[in-house]
Amino acid sequence: MWALLLPFLLVTGPANALPSLEDYHQELMRQLRRTKKPRPPAEDPARFDYLLVGGIVSDYLHHVGYFREFTRELVSEGVPAKQIQTLFPPSHQSVEHNVANALPAAWAKLIAKSDRPIVIIAHSKGAVEMVNFLLANPELQDRVEAIHCIQGAFGGSELADFLMKEYDQPGRPERLWPRTGMRIFRLLDRVLHGRIAGVESLTTARARERVMGWYREHSEGLKKIVSKVIFTTTYQEPQKMDLRLRVGGNYLESVGALDNDGAVAEKNQFITGLADRVVSISGIDHSLPCGNLIARRHTDTAKALIRAVLRSIGK
Repeated sequence: MWALLLPFLLVTGPANALPSLEDYHQELMRQLRRTKKPRPPAEDPARFDYLLVGGIVSDYLHHVGYFREFTRELVSEGVPAKQIQTLFPPSHQSVEHNVANALPAAWAKLIAKSDRPIVIIAHSKGAVEMVNFLLANPELQDRVEAIHCIQGAFGGSELADFLMKEYDQPGRPERLWPRTGMRIFRLLDRVLHGRIAGVESLTTARARERVMGWYREHSEGLKKIVSKVIFTTTYQEPQKMDLRLRVGGNYLESVGALDNDGAVAEKNQFITGLADRVVSISGIDHSLPCGNLIARRHTDTAKALIRAVLRSIGK
């Protein structure tokens, strides 16, 4: 039941070349065609509302560009900015806490604006929370046209396992993991202020319990939603990742997760039966939603991904 299946697909182009926006878009379209007959692009993307749900530390990074390229591309494709809502659930809270608190409030605000169908784009921990929210509230799925999960930590992360092991050491300090001196951990410490529930809920053990519960209690899954796509990513060269993710990429490699994006192993970025399409992108790390801050390859991939989203909701 917990078995995972993943097609390992490569982005075309020489190893040292930087693919163009068109390269990324063609690759995404090729994979969508491989898994399911594609629809034409949405003739009027403005007939939908869009909800962008951030992952861990998004509540800290949103003011410096988290989802900026996603929003810009949606607007450039004809979606009014007022129809795009972003949600950055508290990083320090567990998946279960945010599903019960942050998401219902955001959902109520969104549906109060209009009766348009909703397209959801969720990243990392936010993808896990959004799926959990819709499974727990199947009556809400009637309003959802599509859900697109990007780098979702559905199977948890061995990196979260490591962090919790560090935290549980005898004689630990009050703050989180200051002994490591590594950028990703210092960033987490700054954002979480010593509160561990958010990280603990992303351990592989907790994720396994959560997904087993999904299968046991919500056998119908997300069948009411027309389009369900999962985007997974890998970056086989940790030394070229964003600095905050390099140590995570190296650690995941050291425990056997050779295909990872610096935060989550690719095998943990989807679960069997959740989506009707799985698209894998290589050469992209976990900072994809902050692409404009990191590298052009992330910016171009973010734009291509939004175009793929609009293709998936075409009629």
